[in-house]
Amino acid sequence: MAGGVTLELLDLARSTALAAADLVARRRAEGVEVAATKSTPVDVVTQADRDSEALIRGMLADARPHDGFLGEESGEGTGSSGLTWVVDPIDGTVNYLYGIPHYAVSIAVVEGEADPRSWHALAGCVVNPASGEVYTASADGGAFLGTRLLELGPPAPLDRALLATGFSYTAERRVE
Repeated sequence: MAGGVTLELLDLARSTALAAADLVARRRAEGVEVAATKSTPVDVVTQADRDSEALIRGMLADARPHDGFLGEESGEGTGSSGLTWVVDPIDGTVNYLYGIPHYAVSIAVVEGEADPRSWHALAGCVVNPASGEVYTASADGGAFLGTRLLELGPPAPLDRALLATGFSYTAERRVE
């Protein structure tokens, strides 16, 4: 994909993520409640998740009606352009629900249909509404926090490296 097109996609991801982050912040200030659960009682969905994804889906469809869409809340919709937008409208919904300021709106665009095995990442944006941090990245364009280029530091020795975090929604899995 040509560099100019990738930058246009990145700009669209960024502007859409920022609009959704504004909505998510407003909904957080209004008060948040669980609207539904998914895989388990602690795998929650808020109305803000749904509203954010609807806003994102609408903005992307208006700008790029032939692209596919894969959203955490609404599932997939195929397109004819060969591009798919991959969206988590509130990544970290449990943190969001409890007012812990570590959640984000995450939007990426990939070449390929709504199947991760076929993807080639082109551009993406992650916005933390609570902190105002805006992360962007594009294929062959680098990754940024705001305007600052992010670079890898030297690797940490394994005994001092953070390898993974997170907790399963399934109690049996957490026991492991």
